[in-house]
Amino acid sequence: MVHNYRNRIDIIVSILEVTNGNEVRQTEILNKANITHTIFKEHISILLQYGLIEYVALQETYYKTTAKGLDYLSICNKMKALILPPPDLSSESFIPIIRKRKVSRPNQRNVWGYFIVIVFLHLFQTLYANFLI
Repeated sequence: MVHNYRNRIDIIVSILEVTNGNEVRQTEILNKANITHTIFKEHISILLQYGLIEYVALQETYYKTTAKGLDYLSICNKMKALILPPPDLSSESFIPIIRKRKVSRPNQRNVWGYFIVIVFLHLFQTLYANFLI
């Protein structure tokens, strides 16, 4: 089973995409953005605080994206378009930037050698500072 973990910006963008200028109820945001109620409460306070979304209280309560929220959403979508590869590339032609390389463990003798040298230098500095000055 593959878990896709989303960061704060991804969750905010998904909430803004669900509302997207329309008046939407809380349950619709929870279902379409695929978030829990606790995550919704955390992020909706941030969105309300920065004026990206507004709370509309008619007969029922609705949330609506503001003009500032729509600008933020368009900026995030432009940034995703710059970072992500175009969708028409096949997985075979896509060359990843980060490649796995074989990491070798350091030799045990080298580690002990460095340790002994560091201890000797520390001891020498302590003796020099206490007895020769």
